[in-house]
Amino acid sequence: MATQVSKAVLVRLEALPGKEDDVRGFLNQGLSIVEGEPGTVRWFGIQFGPSSFGIFDAFPDVSGAVAQALSERTGEFFEEPTIELIDVVVEKQPALDLVGTDQPRIPSRPNEMASKRLPSVPGAV
Repeated sequence: MATQVSKAVLVRLEALPGKEDDVRGFLNQGLSIVEGEPGTVRWFGIQFGPSSFGIFDAFPDVSGAVAQALSERTGEFFEEPTIELIDVVVEKQPALDLVGTDQPRIPSRPNEMASKRLPSVPGAV
């Protein structure tokens, strides 16, 4: 069974003009940072728009070195980040992969998840 989370952080980053690719690279490098943090059990580098990015980081309790990495790049790649501390009320834990480990299964093709049909929701548009 996957570790249940109770705390999360949502960090919003606005790329400086012309630094969008640098922010994407920073987020890609962020994965190596959080892989070394056993307390970080869910982590996502996300993009809201052309120059708006973010990090969603969830864990059993408040911890992590993400703030250090953010402070090192503030003013170089992005403006001062907005950081929201979140209490997780409920979660759906990641499914076990095909061999039954706690590691989430990564789609083998980029459009694999998009090709899956979602069930219809009554009343949804």
